[in-house]
Amino acid sequence: MADILKISTPYLDKSAVPSHRPIQDVSLPFEISETQKVIQTHNQNQMESNTNQLLMGQNSPSTLTSLLRDPSVAVNFLKNIYLLQEFISLIPGHNSTVTNEIQEMFDALLVNPDEIVAELLRQECTSTSYKGELFDFLRNLLNTNTQKETKAAISAFLKSLNGLVDKQEITQSLSNNLEFLANNLKGSASLNSKLAMLAQKFAQNDAATHFSSLKAETLELLNEVESSILFTPKLQRAIPLIIYNLSRFSDNPDFLQDSIGYLMTLLNGSEQRGLFMKLLKEHLEEVFNTAKDKSQVLDTLSNILGKQVTNEDLTLANSERLEKIIHSLLSSPCNFTPLLHFIVPVYDGNTKAFAEMWIDPNSEEESPKDMGKSKDNMHILIEFDVEGIGQFESEIFVVGKKINLKLFCPYQHVKEFMVLEKSLKNAIEQTGYTFTDIKVSDMQKQRSLMQVFKTLPHKRTGINVKI
Repeated sequence: MADILKISTPYLDKSAVPSHRPIQDVSLPFEISETQKVIQTHNQNQMESNTNQLLMGQNSPSTLTSLLRDPSVAVNFLKNIYLLQEFISLIPGHNSTVTNEIQEMFDALLVNPDEIVAELLRQECTSTSYKGELFDFLRNLLNTNTQKETKAAISAFLKSLNGLVDKQEITQSLSNNLEFLANNLKGSASLNSKLAMLAQKFAQNDAATHFSSLKAETLELLNEVESSILFTPKLQRAIPLIIYNLSRFSDNPDFLQDSIGYLMTLLNGSEQRGLFMKLLKEHLEEVFNTAKDKSQVLDTLSNILGKQVTNEDLTLANSERLEKIIHSLLSSPCNFTPLLHFIVPVYDGNTKAFAEMWIDPNSEEESPKDMGKSKDNMHILIEFDVEGIGQFESEIFVVGKKINLKLFCPYQHVKEFMVLEKSLKNAIEQTGYTFTDIKVSDMQKQRSLMQVFKTLPHKRTGINVKI
C-alpha cells in the first residue's frame, strides 16, 4: 500500500496579504460621544410592535399566538367539538355505550336562552378564588394601611389559607402529574410501576397526612427519572410543575394560626378584629360545607374531553384536534390576556349559536365621545357564530350607566339588524341604563384582541411608569 503523504505544516497562499487589526487597549476608558443628542422621540407603536414580535416569536406556542390574533378561538374549537359527532357516529357497535354517553354530554353542553345569565355567573365565580367579603376586607385594609408589615401579613395569611383549602386539589394535581410521567415511561417497567404506585398514593384521601414522606419519595424518584435514558425534553417540562405543586403544600399545622395572630396585631381595635374573625369563619364554612355551583358548559366540556382522551378509538383519530382544544382552554385566558373570558354555546330548539365574550372590567381605554367619565368603566367584546347566518362581532363600552354599542354582522343582514335599534333602547329602559349610540355595519374583517383592547400590549410589556 502506498504511503500516505504527511503534511506537518498548513498550506498558506504566499500571495495573500494578511490583515492586521489594531488591538484594543483594555486599560483605556470607554467613552460615549454626543450623549445629549436625541435622534427621535419614543415611538409607542414601535414598542407595541417589538412586544408583539417577541410574543409571536418562534418559541411562542402556536395556540397562544392564534388566541391573540383570533378572539373567537374558543368558538371555533367548540364548533370543532361538534364536528366530532360525525366521527362518533362511525364508531363500531361494540362502543355503543361510550357513543351514547358522549352524545348525552353533547346535548348537555348547550344551554337554553333562559339559562345564559346563570351560566355566566357560574363561570364568573370560577374566575378567581379571592371573592367575597373577607377579601374585600383585606383589600380595604391594604388600601388604608400601606406599610410593609401589613402587606407581608396579608401575603402570609393568603398563603396559609390557600394551603389549607387547596390541600386535596394539590395532592390530586400531583397524582395527575405522576400518572403522566408513568404513561410516558412505559419503556421502563421499574420507573413505570414506581410512578404509578406513587400516583395512587397521592390520590388517596389521607395523602395530606403522609405528605412529608410522599414528598421525599417523589423527589428521590424524580432524580431517577432525570437519569433515565428515556428522559426527553417533553418530560423535562413536567418536572418543574411537579416541584411547584410540592412547594404549594404546607404541612405546618400552625402556619394558619400564626399568620392570623400576626395579622390581628396590625388591626385597629377589637371591632375590626372581631369583624375579621367573623368573615374568616364564614368563608371557611362556605368553602368546606357548601357545594360549588359548577359551570354547566365547562364541566360538560371537560367530561367530553376526558372521555375522548381515555377512549382509544377516539384519541387515535382525533388526537390533534383534541390537543388544540385542550391547549385553547389552558391558554384562554392567561397572563398575556388579563381579561375575563366566557364561553356560552346556546340552543333555542331550532338554531345553535356559539358565543365567546372578553371583558375588561376596569378599562383604562378612552371611551367614545358623549359618554363622559366615570370610575366604573367596562369594555366588552363578544364574538358569536349563529348557525345558518354567519359570524358576528359586538363591541360594547359601558361608562357608568351609559352604553355605546357597535354591532358587526354579515353584510346581507345589516338592514334587518338596524331595525332592532329601537327595540334595544326600549328593552333597557327599566334597568337604569341608556344607549348613547348604536351602530350596525357589515363585518368586513375580524379584529384581533390587541386591535380591540388597545391597552393589552401595554399590560404585556411590564410595569407602566413615568420618569
